[in-house]
Amino acid sequence: MPDQVKQLAFKKFTDTEISNGTAANVLTTDATTHYVIKSIEATQGSETDAVEATATIGLTAGLAAGEFTSVGKVAKSNRMGLSGNMIMDASSTLTIRPTAKTITFTDEKIQQGMENVVNSRKYAQSVFPSVNGAAETSLNAETTIDKTSVTYSGGNYNNMQQVTSGNFIIQHTNANGVDLRILFGNGNSSGTYFEVWNADGTYYGYYYDSYDRAIFDGERYIFWVDRNVGGLVRVRWYDLDESTTNLLAANTTGGASGSDFWHGQTDYWRDSPAINSASTYDNHFRGFYKNRHTDGRRYLVGYSAGNQNFWMCELPTTLTNDASTTTYPKWLYLSGSSQSTNGTDPFGNNSGSTWNLTSLIVSQYQPTDETQIQLTYDPVKERYYLWYSPQAQYWFLTTFTQSEWDNRTSGNRIQNPQLDGHALRLVATQSNAEVNLDSNVWVNYSSNNAYLNIRGSGTYSRFGNAFPNRDTPVYIDGSDWYFIDDNGSNPQTYLKAVKVDMSTANTLVNLFPNTTITAHYYPDLFVSFGTPSATTIASRNYTNAPGLKIRVTGIDVDQ
Repeated sequence: MPDQVKQLAFKKFTDTEISNGTAANVLTTDATTHYVIKSIEATQGSETDAVEATATIGLTAGLAAGEFTSVGKVAKSNRMGLSGNMIMDASSTLTIRPTAKTITFTDEKIQQGMENVVNSRKYAQSVFPSVNGAAETSLNAETTIDKTSVTYSGGNYNNMQQVTSGNFIIQHTNANGVDLRILFGNGNSSGTYFEVWNADGTYYGYYYDSYDRAIFDGERYIFWVDRNVGGLVRVRWYDLDESTTNLLAANTTGGASGSDFWHGQTDYWRDSPAINSASTYDNHFRGFYKNRHTDGRRYLVGYSAGNQNFWMCELPTTLTNDASTTTYPKWLYLSGSSQSTNGTDPFGNNSGSTWNLTSLIVSQYQPTDETQIQLTYDPVKERYYLWYSPQAQYWFLTTFTQSEWDNRTSGNRIQNPQLDGHALRLVATQSNAEVNLDSNVWVNYSSNNAYLNIRGSGTYSRFGNAFPNRDTPVYIDGSDWYFIDDNGSNPQTYLKAVKVDMSTANTLVNLFPNTTITAHYYPDLFVSFGTPSATTIASRNYTNAPGLKIRVTGIDVDQ
């Protein structure tokens, strides 16, 4: 038979193979087969976020021992592959070896109630998919979920409250395809809870505590820090991906509604954390953040007024739904043990006048029933931001890096750059560029301790005159801020969730451009950044996702 030029191999790498850098043996010859490889062609899923890969060849028998040689780099940005004449002997293997590359699929999801009632059953939902931070605008979607025909009974609370943070209702589809209705409630000065129904009206149970607010991660778990488990501190969670049988209160690990409405818990925190003394408004001092920009680590943060301690813990990577096998988390204090007003901000500015967190909360601007906190990460500045709002419009900022967190062992206070023992200090007026904020929105509160006044005319006039109602929560993601616009003079965005980039403060994004919203309950807003399910990812046509296809052509040499 004469020699033939033909396709010898084709390989499309999966997302998992690219993420893990999994080598693929794309072509193997037997004892009587010989090829002349003419070209190895590479097609990228995204040229701006390209996958790199090399080709190697060697005898099959020596492959496991690393007895192969490199043919060269066959895939990278703006490279279509390799061409030439390469002899592939009998009993040989051609391997494509991609460099491991992170692929992070994220859904920015906004859920907003569409009824001005405490137990809304009609919601607007917007989803903005992205991959590795690149927006997939063709996949943006808006939907309206109308459950006004369904009766949700059996609950002990079944209503939100008219205070800013922690009061919202969402519909969530779990990993088993079950639609759930979850109501979160947070009281004025104490009292915090959530309740879970099947979307069809079946009631599963509720959680309640005086101060330890539970927070949904936007994906699967509802987390809280329980500071009173036999005098010990643990993280507990309710797992929305459990079977419908185990979602029932009686079948949870805790075995009942109330404080026992949980599926798993960590071991107790080591080093005797001084965070057990709660007081008024502590139920508003709770936050959660998952760093999707780096390594996916998850954190819970809170404040215990009786101890005057801000604290944060890093959740274990593996969570097991039982009572005993999940390890304890790392934790640190974020505030100093005493007030200090004569320090320096994290960037060396405002020397002698910068407040620490303890001073800010205890004596400078005490919490109210409108208090909120937000923990986020800015990939531009590679910094964590902890925002504190004592009332609905004034926002103060502290910040730290991943290394400042990692360099301290559990039970200690996080160190500021001055190593003065007072932990986190406020960001000063002069440091706006260091934290990616437009100088026009970052202004002096007192002694160059800066704040952002989101309801101040000098601020909102810079981004389309949108501002939140006092009872509307604010969500923060890096430099992006989210809230419901309460300015009736804005016909396009009034009563709708909007987004503002505070690094430029000159944009206003309508998050429901195609949805008519005529009513809402002010606190009823939830913004999350979760990973879509594998089924959802597979069903979408991502145009910016890293991908790699390899085609090998050559001559089948007749022997």
